[in-house]
Amino acid sequence: ISGDIITGMAVMEKRMKITAESTLGFAKAAVASQKSVKQLSHDALEGALATEKEFGVRVDLRKVIEKTGKVSGQLRGIYGNNFNLLAKTVAKAQLLGMTMQDVANSSKSMLNFQSSIESEMKAELFLGKQLNLEQARLAALTGDHAKYMDEIVKNAGDFVDFSQMNVMQQNALAESLGLSTDQLADMLLQQADLNQLKEKARDIG
Repeated sequence: ISGDIITGMAVMEKRMKITAESTLGFAKAAVASQKSVKQLSHDALEGALATEKEFGVRVDLRKVIEKTGKVSGQLRGIYGNNFNLLAKTVAKAQLLGMTMQDVANSSKSMLNFQSSIESEMKAELFLGKQLNLEQARLAALTGDHAKYMDEIVKNAGDFVDFSQMNVMQQNALAESLGLSTDQLADMLLQQADLNQLKEKARDIG
């Protein structure tokens, strides 16, 4: 391992307070991509800041870098050494109160197309409204987790709507989105604009 990589790891650990496990992930990517750890960390920061701009809220950058370095296995294979896109997706999951593993597990449930379509139709029957999860299934198939999260949020509604549902409706909606009911509730509350929710809650009494 080159001195530049060792130095980059040391800087991340000492200055950014990133764990050794995470910096090792950056080091492995640096060896594979022939980039420096510094460049990869800059790529990750740019991705996280892009998500910050998209959502209009602050992101815990240190936490995003920490989690980005720890991504491994199939997820790492999907993103390769594109730490910009990986960190952008990690940050989006973080803002929705989820981890990358949560998102990956949820998206995998969409790949059982028959079961997924049946769950979607069941939810539509319980909710009395149409869902459109075709793009979510496509995103799951291509490993586009950022797009997948966008589609899930689009179909999930908001926390006030969710709180007005009965338990069977909540369970059916969560199942159709590949989430547990608790995960869906937490995600909706996490991404909700509280001022808008207060106005909507007043309107419906």
